[in-house]
Amino acid sequence: MYAPPYNSTKVIGVEAAEHSPHDHAGHGHAPEHPEVDLDADLPPSIGRPSDAQRAFVRRALLLYNPESGSHSGQSIMNEAKAIMEKASVHVDVIALEHKNHAEEILSTIDLDHIHVICAIGGDGTFHECVNGMLRRKDDRAQKIPMAMVPGGTGNSFSLELSGNTDFHQAINHVLRGIHCPIDVARMTFPKENVPEEQWEHMYCFNSVHWGLASKVSAKAESLRWMGKAARYTAAALLEIFGGHLIEACVEFEEANGSVTKYREKFCLIIANNIISAAKGMKMAPDAHLNDGLIDLIIIRSNKTIHLVHIFARVYEGRHTELEEVEYRQVKWFKVTTFREDTKTPEKEDDPQTAEEVVDIDGELKGSTPFECKVVPR
Repeated sequence: MYAPPYNSTKVIGVEAAEHSPHDHAGHGHAPEHPEVDLDADLPPSIGRPSDAQRAFVRRALLLYNPESGSHSGQSIMNEAKAIMEKASVHVDVIALEHKNHAEEILSTIDLDHIHVICAIGGDGTFHECVNGMLRRKDDRAQKIPMAMVPGGTGNSFSLELSGNTDFHQAINHVLRGIHCPIDVARMTFPKENVPEEQWEHMYCFNSVHWGLASKVSAKAESLRWMGKAARYTAAALLEIFGGHLIEACVEFEEANGSVTKYREKFCLIIANNIISAAKGMKMAPDAHLNDGLIDLIIIRSNKTIHLVHIFARVYEGRHTELEEVEYRQVKWFKVTTFREDTKTPEKEDDPQTAEEVVDIDGELKGSTPFECKVVPR
């Protein structure tokens, strides 16, 4: 199972739900096994000690996206349900009917008798589930593990945790009941002349892409006919040869408390909670899902030769050795973009800001300016 982030989500196999070291009888949560060393069962991106636990799973809520991946959600759900019921697990099933449906359901549904939440779909489906759980008014997000069962186009989180997208293996992880807490970040989108308490916010468990990186995601969406892996490679190459720079203010705080602020032109920024990106790219080679930090990759150059060189090394995680790549591990970071005709870069309150699309957990659903902050444990 994956456990949620610390104010966050727990994951089984590793799955996700918020961190709770205790089982609470009377709230519908399964009794836990005696404490044993479970760290050996967890992937490299989970730092040790992981606070992993094992729980008996006797009732599961299974949400599935019929349209995910190659429209395989229904068949995966049918088989997953059969496997779980054969293991004496009672399964409640909900089909997702529209965008953000999972978030709407999990933010309000009664979960008192549920031991684990399984999301069948891709990173986008799991993103909705995480956001739904963390918007609840009760404490279920701190108590119920969540599991991602791969069935989407983008399954980077499953690849990170299991090294493959075999949904049978994911279901076996759920039945074993091993779960641990992971970090999540809170994304905030300030708006001029809008009170801070009304600013839009959402949660991110996986990655944030801005600049050329978000344009790659947008381009990949238009290339779905090419297949899962090929379209991301093709999109990256197309954008590399047409990349441009964007004027922005980038500010971040590192683990030691030091704060850095830049105001210049950037090509792209990628923030990863996991090591990988797309299929096989070691985008953030030092990342851990539970270290309280998000790994920030900053690239300023838009020269084709530099971007190709970076792209060639990213599969081995050696791009961070290049002069063109700045790699930091941070508690939070902010990005504000500016119009190209801005003439006063020294002004902190320059009103000539510009909105640029942001990719959050594989979904194009945010824009600059924004702040991304790891939720404190």
